[in-house]
Amino acid sequence: MWHFPEKETERLVLQAKIEVKNNGTKHVSVEYDGDLIFAVDNRPSPAPQHLLWPTGSGGAVTNSLYLQRDFTIKELSENYEAYQAGQPLPHRVAGTITVHDGRDNGVTDTWKVELSGWPVEPHPTRGSVWHVTRDHLTDGSGARSLIFQVQPSRERTYWISRERGQRLPEPLFGTPAPVRRAVEP
Repeated sequence: MWHFPEKETERLVLQAKIEVKNNGTKHVSVEYDGDLIFAVDNRPSPAPQHLLWPTGSGGAVTNSLYLQRDFTIKELSENYEAYQAGQPLPHRVAGTITVHDGRDNGVTDTWKVELSGWPVEPHPTRGSVWHVTRDHLTDGSGARSLIFQVQPSRERTYWISRERGQRLPEPLFGTPAPVRRAVEP
């Protein structure tokens, strides 16, 4: 339990384990940006770029990768208040995972991952006291108060030349406009 304002600067970590797996037949390059870390010897370190080999050829899944950031109890209480007011939550953990095949005219896949929530709520009878959000009577983990996508959408970019920054144009769908031809007399 956290008494405000005395303990509003204490911190909690919002964390989600991320799994990156190469289901293709060739190695790919994986890059990370944002609040993505590797846990090495129980110490968080920024997630570095690396090659990921196909799982079918003895390659491994990226282990110990987390989307993680700590927040003050005050910040998480602001998320709770925004949720109650039907507004977007102001405090979130975000990262980007980018995978490419290394070819100049290849493909780049990007996933934007995000985690937010309100794992604390005001105590119902103790005014300025906040506590962990209860899932139900026997569990106080606050897991149902977290917002994330289990399988985030992928954005795919096709390259004419990655080195020159030339993307293949986005496809246009729908009915094509009629072609007008000049009529010669």
